[in-house]
Amino acid sequence: PLAQTCDALNMEATGKLLQDAWEGVRTIVVLASRSKQPAELQELHPHLKATQDAVGALRQLRLHRDLDRHHKALLEMVGCLSWVLQKPPTMLPANFVNETLGSAEFWSNRIRKDFKGKDETQIMFCNQIKAVITELVAYIQNYHKTGLAWNPRGVSLAEAAILLQDEASAGDEDSGSPTN
Repeated sequence: PLAQTCDALNMEATGKLLQDAWEGVRTIVVLASRSKQPAELQELHPHLKATQDAVGALRQLRLHRDLDRHHKALLEMVGCLSWVLQKPPTMLPANFVNETLGSAEFWSNRIRKDFKGKDETQIMFCNQIKAVITELVAYIQNYHKTGLAWNPRGVSLAEAAILLQDEASAGDEDSGSPTN
């Protein structure tokens, strides 16, 4: 819904970039569920490229001046995507994500003030940013409380990545068949 709301607000490619960034993090979570924890968390970095590219492109967007606060709120929100790299004793991932809420709400509250009673799409945009962050916190507290959960009986990260890529390729081939 947030990506669609961004599209409704004519925020150029923002909706697509947000979807790409979240899909990249989803891929990391799937990889972790299928693989043993690597010796170094740096081994995850190549797999974060899709998310990093999308966030980088989002940062580079030059939106209309009227959307400046929206852009800043989104940039604060996407900071939460780094939760996959957080682990104790540095910081618990849910706490890390929760901290992005305050920063994103700073800009969202300004948007709310500007558009209160005038434009429900603007208010919906603000509500959706908050919902994305709070739902992510709840998800992390349920499944990744002390950091990204790995599969102790899984394969290596490299092998899981190859298998996932093969599945994606097979899915692409299936979607192009005339029977689908």
